[in-house]
Amino acid sequence: LPGSTGGLPVQMVLRSPQDYPVLYRTMEEIKQKARQSGLFVVVDSDLDYNNPVVQVRIDRAKANSLGVTMKAVGDTLAVLVGENYVNRFGMDGRSYDVIPQSLRQQRISPESLARYYVKSASGAQVPLSNFVSVSMGVEPNKLTQFNQLNAATFQAIPMPGVTMGDAVQFLTRQAQQLPAGFSYDWQSDARQFSQEGSALMITFIFAIIVIYLVLAAQYESLRDPFIILVSVPLSICGALIPLALGMATINI
Repeated sequence: LPGSTGGLPVQMVLRSPQDYPVLYRTMEEIKQKARQSGLFVVVDSDLDYNNPVVQVRIDRAKANSLGVTMKAVGDTLAVLVGENYVNRFGMDGRSYDVIPQSLRQQRISPESLARYYVKSASGAQVPLSNFVSVSMGVEPNKLTQFNQLNAATFQAIPMPGVTMGDAVQFLTRQAQQLPAGFSYDWQSDARQFSQEGSALMITFIFAIIVIYLVLAAQYESLRDPFIILVSVPLSICGALIPLALGMATINI
């Protein structure tokens, strides 16, 4: 389907040149308002800081004074904990990957990284703890861009009885309150709805104009077609009001 990208039916993409932490805080505010609105069963986004990582900070000045290069540090960590593929070897007619790494008990905690040794320019083994600090942190599960800008996608499922128009209208009001530099776009069913909704209105207006011109040519008058067009909605109301009040039924 046009505009369909999979996932939940209501998807709004926030775009901004600012960094991802700012984008994340803005997205969380919209998600909170969406939950409080009562319009959605499920509220989610594709930007979430829930990926634990080990942050290794290197004191470059101290490393240089010890004769340790950044390449040596990177190569050492890559070999010991990176699970990098080196080559393959054959045994008993089967082929196996060669993946060097340290023992499990030597890499089970972030603090164990500081106990590794790296070779300096003089050939001496220098412990990483002399110039490296290790800490735990979190990072986004993934980073996405939309039209070359940092982006995050709001995703939701409307409550039963809540139309796509109600959901799009609510999110549009929230998007109009975004900080400076932010913009938004639609994906999935919401994109199809927003595009076809405006196209339907244009088609309706164009159809009214064509009908008016046809009636003007038929009656050779600019006033009579206007009277006819005005009488149509009035006559429809006259027929539907008794039905709504239970005074009549739809029958042949």
